[in-house]
Amino acid sequence: MSINRKQAIRIAVIGALFLIGLIYPAQLFGALTDLLAIAKPLILGAAFAYVLNLVCVRIEKRLWPRATTRLAVGFRRPLALLSSVIVVAVLIGFVMWLVIPQFITALTNFFTSLPHTINLINEWLAKSQQANALTKQLAAAKIDWSDLQQKALKFLTSGITGIFFPVQYRFSPT
Repeated sequence: MSINRKQAIRIAVIGALFLIGLIYPAQLFGALTDLLAIAKPLILGAAFAYVLNLVCVRIEKRLWPRATTRLAVGFRRPLALLSSVIVVAVLIGFVMWLVIPQFITALTNFFTSLPHTINLINEWLAKSQQANALTKQLAAAKIDWSDLQQKALKFLTSGITGIFFPVQYRFSPT
């Protein structure tokens, strides 16, 4: 089997990238994180434009289909675009109105049932003599469940903010 020049260059580049990844993993993952931060708004924008175009084309076909005047033909696309933005925004708002309260309810139920579940686990561990040290550690741990719940909800809402406002400047001058 003979390897031509193009294949040899490809193998050398892949090998060099692999070695760089092994030697400098933190820098590689940092660069990938920065690349993802840069690409995320572009990907979200492309997805939003694709969805808007699908809705816009359907609305444009139904908006004055037999119009021949220049004014009607000229306003057809902008009106269809405005209508599609409104339709997509209303749909996204409706889905969020349905999903977010249910998600918050599920999280609240999880955090309210968590102390009881931990107590059940403590009782089970106390009954089994195999995990005596673990039982003592769990009993000694003082966990503020309401503070943990608030931190989790704050983390999730900041994640939602990160989805809708993803532009972050990750490069520093130093």
